[in-house]
Amino acid sequence: MLPTMTSLTYSRTAGGAWCVMMVALVLMGCGDHGPTRLQVDGFVTFDGQPIDGHIVFQPLDKGCSAGGAIEQGQYLIERANGPNPGKYRVELVSYRPTGWKIPADDIPGQLAEERKQIIPKRYNVDSSLTVDLQPGNTDHLDFVLKSR
Repeated sequence: MLPTMTSLTYSRTAGGAWCVMMVALVLMGCGDHGPTRLQVDGFVTFDGQPIDGHIVFQPLDKGCSAGGAIEQGQYLIERANGPNPGKYRVELVSYRPTGWKIPADDIPGQLAEERKQIIPKRYNVDSSLTVDLQPGNTDHLDFVLKSR
């Protein structure tokens, strides 16, 4: 079973599979044909600290999802894979090790590092973060997330 954004914990091996699935879903059905795509970059912090994780722009209207990795707080979604102009809901996820070992989801008999979602649901599955991306005015977006 692959983890979902609602999962509180997941194994390292399942986490890698989840990341591959997210990238595949983001890119699926979004070829070079159609409307202009935008490059989007920025910085993401949680309680003042840069995070490692993923960001996804989910269209509120028409368009394709777009997303990418967040490393040391920074993300960059190149124009070739970027979102189309329009309104988006923004989802952010970041997982940290718990220090525990759990059975690996995809390798019977193996243990994997347990990881816990640190970003509150209000910034991912229940996100109320929205942006209106338009050519020329929204290529750099920072997100300052707080636990409370």
